[in-house]
Amino acid sequence: MSSIIAGARQHREAGRRILLGSDRPPRPAKAGAYMLVALSVYVALDQGVAYVISAIGPDISSSLGMSPSTYTMLASQRQTFVGLTALQFAQLFYRRQQRARLANNFGFQYGPALLFGSLITWAPGMTFVIGGAGTGAAVVYAAHRPMLMDHYPPESRLRVLSWHGAAAAAGTIGTVVLVTLLSQSLGLSWRGTLLITGALFVPLSFIGLRLRDPGCGRHDSDNIAGLMHAGSSPVRTGDPSELRFWEAVQRVWLIPSVRRLLAVWAVLGVAVNPLVTYQAFWLQEQFGLTTAARAYCYAGAVVPALPALWLTARKGQQLWREQPARLVRLTSWLLLAMAAGLLLAIVPVLAVSLAGFAIVFATEAVAVVTLSLVLMTIVRPRHRSIVAALSALFFGLVGGEGGAILLTGVASQYSAAAAIGVLALPALGAALLLARCAPHLDRDLDAVVHEVLEDEGVHAAARRSAQELPLLACRGVDFSYGQLKVLHGVDFTVRDGELLALLGVNGAGKSSLLKVVSGIGLPSAGSVRLDGRDITYLDAERRVRMGITQIPGGHAVFGPLTVADNLRGMGYALGRDRKRVSRAIDECFDAFPVLAERRNKPAWTLSGGEQQMLALSKAFLLRPRLLLIDELSLGLAPIVVDRLLAMVRKINAAGTAVVLVEQSVSIALNTVDHAYFMEKGEIRFDGTSADLLGRDDLLRAVFLGAAARDGSHA
Repeated sequence: MSSIIAGARQHREAGRRILLGSDRPPRPAKAGAYMLVALSVYVALDQGVAYVISAIGPDISSSLGMSPSTYTMLASQRQTFVGLTALQFAQLFYRRQQRARLANNFGFQYGPALLFGSLITWAPGMTFVIGGAGTGAAVVYAAHRPMLMDHYPPESRLRVLSWHGAAAAAGTIGTVVLVTLLSQSLGLSWRGTLLITGALFVPLSFIGLRLRDPGCGRHDSDNIAGLMHAGSSPVRTGDPSELRFWEAVQRVWLIPSVRRLLAVWAVLGVAVNPLVTYQAFWLQEQFGLTTAARAYCYAGAVVPALPALWLTARKGQQLWREQPARLVRLTSWLLLAMAAGLLLAIVPVLAVSLAGFAIVFATEAVAVVTLSLVLMTIVRPRHRSIVAALSALFFGLVGGEGGAILLTGVASQYSAAAAIGVLALPALGAALLLARCAPHLDRDLDAVVHEVLEDEGVHAAARRSAQELPLLACRGVDFSYGQLKVLHGVDFTVRDGELLALLGVNGAGKSSLLKVVSGIGLPSAGSVRLDGRDITYLDAERRVRMGITQIPGGHAVFGPLTVADNLRGMGYALGRDRKRVSRAIDECFDAFPVLAERRNKPAWTLSGGEQQMLALSKAFLLRPRLLLIDELSLGLAPIVVDRLLAMVRKINAAGTAVVLVEQSVSIALNTVDHAYFMEKGEIRFDGTSADLLGRDDLLRAVFLGAAARDGSHA
């Protein structure tokens, strides 16, 4: 295993260059432009619908008898639908590669939603229009950008995402022109505008009929994995092994930069989600502009986003390749410019106000592209739809709802200008949060590269049978309780059938390490492997079925249940074979006759030693491959400890590897041949029991005192 880790570290820099696009992958595929064009049309339709709903809001609210604040709250529900449904789509995509099919199917939502909206006569009916558009937008989040990341090689991803973002801006501008022509030149009401716009959107939806899902990781993970084979084809893809969806969600949430970036998305959502609607009210209240004039103003404010995205596409890719953290810092400065633009937007001079809105829309467009790129690069390819959906959840539901609630109160109490000005505060907050994220980005990029390399190296070794993989291998494990970090880069290995001791004083981190191994606690860094398979983020109950059982110190029995019921309850893990369970229970009673005598007594009535006997018996029933025992002898008489250790040896002799956590040095070292010593969350010693006894620097007074007290037992 150590050679695999060394190989992964050796190739980490090359893997990082592949991930960022610094090195072109061998024989890059000609991706073509069709997917970008098709998805760009869909995102243009999505943004067009969003504009229509917001821009003609004053007319709709007046016609249906709603106040501006009420309509703004209703219009914000589009983002709520996005947040609520994007994660559901991500779950579907995680199980099946259906992103292309659903992207195409839900592309048909936009036209019919507007057609239906033209017929609404009841204010709450607009919820269905907004919800239909929001469902299509959820697919944009969960499918579009992850598909583009998977279809195009790393050296072109920022350009592709920028063009996709530019298509969204162009869709907005095109819809503005359309709405203006319909309302001004033809004199149509808001109903006629919705009707004609919806009818024109329907045929555009057919562009995606030939979309195909590109799969995950062929341009990055597969090429990174190939580094472990001197450029030959990898043994398998670098995808994480069989994580269920919610385990995968937990896994990405534990990445520090993911949590920070999602916080930025939430605060950014507060700043920009309600803005388009309030811009329309502001222009009407302050300058008395008509619907057509407001449309022209909005289009003019969006136009600068196009050159901003063009510049990002040209210059940003090189910056991303060379200094990813610098691109993040630059984006944080853009968010500061957004805050300044929001303040300019409420200056009662039309030209200045429009310049402020232009700054806001341009900086938002660039920020969305760069944040999406960063977020989907620091996770494994199969997880991209998950983080994209989470960004929709935080941006739309958390940020959108928060922004609507904030602005509704401010606007009703003061004015639309005050509401827009208040948005400068969350924009400033997003900038500060993003600046704090930049220093951690390099570490998370290296972590995803190392994870792919290590995963591929382990599976390659297993296929070649070139070396024996340990039963359990913990590598670089960090673990924290909240802000308190208790494990620091722990490396811990258990061979198949081994009996070893894990020693250390109270607070050394022994129990925390067992929690990480058994799945009760998830590490913030590092990996846990069983037979080479990555189980770092698997749920605890799945690990039991894989053969890992833990006996927690002092909490291993169900007090109200009888002894027999405790054993029968554990026996359910063996399936429906009652005879097998009965035979195993009889073996436990043979090993501990006192339990047989008290089989019908509640477990809480047993003595401490008897409860430990019951705990060992429950573990014996499962016949685990790996048994973790925490503080077996604590507070027990020597004669009881002898009987317990005899059972431990019996379990080990049957083929179970046993990790014995002990504070008593004499008990531990007289039982095992291999020992680990922990201190302050780090492994300080790994070797034979005899070698540990010679380390006076490790066996301090507390241990020597324990050894002296236990001398009679030895």
